[in-house]
Amino acid sequence: ETEALYCKNGLRQEEIDLLAERFEMIEVPEEEQFTLGPNILSLSNQTIISLPQHRHTNRELRKRGYTVIEIEFSEIIKSGGSFRCCTLPLVRTS
Repeated sequence: ETEALYCKNGLRQEEIDLLAERFEMIEVPEEEQFTLGPNILSLSNQTIISLPQHRHTNRELRKRGYTVIEIEFSEIIKSGGSFRCCTLPLVRTS
């Protein structure tokens, strides 16, 4: 609720400034952007799944108290997605 991952070259400065008013911004380096570094999956408030090669992003999240579960999932990136893209909310009706 208080942090946001972002890629500097993917947003205009005014957009970054607007987000920074509400969130503590965690910059994802350009090399991690291309392997979808911001595309993590939150399992709970402080537990996330991320790729092991996202060393900088994972380190920054751990510094902020997150439990980062690193899972090798790089083959799926070839299809243009990662952890978050592979999940959908399930809405059940009675």
